[in-house]
Formats: sequence, structure tokens, C-alpha cells
Amino acid sequence: SRPFFLKKNRQKMFFFVNTKFSWNKISDQSSQSKTSTFLRKHFSKLPQKNKKIPLSLKALDFPNSGSKKLIRLNTDETIQKIIINLQKISDEKNFFDFCLTNREHLSYCLLYRLTALKLKTESDSKNGDQTKNIENFRKKILENILFIDQPVSQALILSEKRIKEIMESSMKESLILNKIGEDVTSVTCFWIVMQAALLAWKKKDESENLETKTEIYEKLKKIQTVFSNSRKHNLLLSHELLFLQKSLYENSNFSVSDEKNEQDLIEGLKILISQLEKLPSNSYGPLLEKTLEICNQILEKKFGSKIENLDKFKIIFPLNPIETDSKLI
Repeated sequence: SRPFFLKKNRQKMFFFVNTKFSWNKISDQSSQSKTSTFLRKHFSKLPQKNKKIPLSLKALDFPNSGSKKLIRLNTDETIQKIIINLQKISDEKNFFDFCLTNREHLSYCLLYRLTALKLKTESDSKNGDQTKNIENFRKKILENILFIDQPVSQALILSEKRIKEIMESSMKESLILNKIGEDVTSVTCFWIVMQAALLAWKKKDESENLETKTEIYEKLKKIQTVFSNSRKHNLLLSHELLFLQKSLYENSNFSVSDEKNEQDLIEGLKILISQLEKLPSNSYGPLLEKTLEICNQILEKKFGSKIENLDKFKIIFPLNPIETDSKLI
């Protein structure tokens, strides 16, 4: 269902391998975010119900810290190498462990790359087997993403519902505090929906009814104020969300150069990006844009690189010769 705060059409994602890249061993980089709690601890709870999840996935255990260290990718790993690493894992348990440990790398851009490769093979009748291989590979990745993300996806839906209930109520501070949540996942998702709504309404076209826009925006600002003044709830926010909040509102002169734990921060922000990419762009797009901007600033400072975008993976399909006697052609 569409978020209550922006009733627009949902933007669909189009997911998706004969890749001729040389094999690179999976990095043994041992970076494990000590400051980020968004995914590593609370994001990865077992989903409660989902009939679409294969039983074989439901039976899997989560990887321990030792195995995570061995399969952890570099923070600035390229999409080409990620695809190669994934293709080299045949065992279902290891594939799941790899996806969970490196969830922030399974981005929309990677899925778009697989889609482009699949479409390219479909244009050549000789590559029928390859097309099927890419399709199965795509399905395997999506099943794991769906399973891993389900707790947060559910929490985001519930957060939208709670914020809607607040805005339709008396807006008393006590009620707002009771609706924010008590655990990390609930509070984190409440913060995401709240910030996304604020930025989206701020960016609303002037064609919108000004009176309605002002009323909703002011209510959202009050929710934000109550949240910001709640020490209990702010203590449950992960490091990257506090950093993002600081850069968005608290200090107009804030700079990423002030940050010391860049690598941990990048991992946390990329996990957030991987979730925002899946959500309706009209509602969550402004928050995604801001998060990408900040993450790229830190990536450029730390590694001299940026998150790969779709322009890099455009595929031009060859034109087939036209056989006709037409003088126009």
C-alpha cells in the first residue's frame, strides 16, 4: 500500500551471466561496524510470516561473527566483483550468509545490471541457456533479499501506520511518545518514515493546497520535535541515523570532515540506501537523495570513489539489418 503522507503512484523496480570479468577472491576485510546497529544486530531478525519465502531459506541459521569476517566485502567494492563473488557460491547456506553479511552491496544498481545483462542475452537467440541462468541467479538473490529485509519492511509499514494515527489524533506529546516504539527496529523505522515525510512535504510542488500542506508539515515538525527531545528514543538510534539527523537539521555548517569513523558510517548509510531504494520515490526519494549525497561525500573522502550509478551500466542493443525494397528506408 502507498504511504499515507504522499498519495502518488508507486515507482516500480525492474530487477534484472555471462560476465567476462577475471575472478577476484572475496576480500577478507574484517571491518565490522561497531557503531552501526541498523542491520547487524536488529535488522536480521527472523521474519514472522511470509508465504513467498522458500522453506529452504526459512530453515537457515544466521552466520556467526567468524564466518562473516571471512566473506566480508570491501567497503568500496565494485558491482562487477560483487556479481563474480556471488556466482562463485553454489551452496545455499553460504549464499545466504554472503547476502546477509554484505546486504548493503546488493543495491538497486546491481539488480539493474543483472536486468540489463538478461535483456542483452534475450536479444540473441543463441544465448537461451545464458538467459535462463541469469534469471535463476536473479531469483536467488531476490529471495534472499526478501527474507533478510522482511523485519524492517514490516516495521516501516507499521511506522507509517503509527504516524498516521498520531496525525489524526490530538497530537499530545504523551501520545506521540507512546507511538514511537520501544525497540531499536521500531524506533529506527519510525525515524525513517518521519524524516522521509518531512523532506517530501518540504519539497512538495506549490500546486498543492497550501493550507493542507502547511497543516501536515507543521504536524510532522511537532512529531520531530517531540522525538528529538526524547533522550530515551535517541539513544536507540544507530550512529548513521544520528549523523544524518545532525547533517540535515542541527548544524548548517556541518561537514563530513568532522566524522572519524568513516568506514562504519559508510556501511550503515549504504544499508539505509538499500532500503530506501525499494520504497516509493515520491515519498522516500528526497531522503534517499540526501543520504546518497552524504554517503558519496564520505566515500570520496575515504576511498576517492562514489556509489556506482545506473549510467555506468547502460547497454546499447545492436540494430538488426532491415530487409525491404522500400525506397523510403
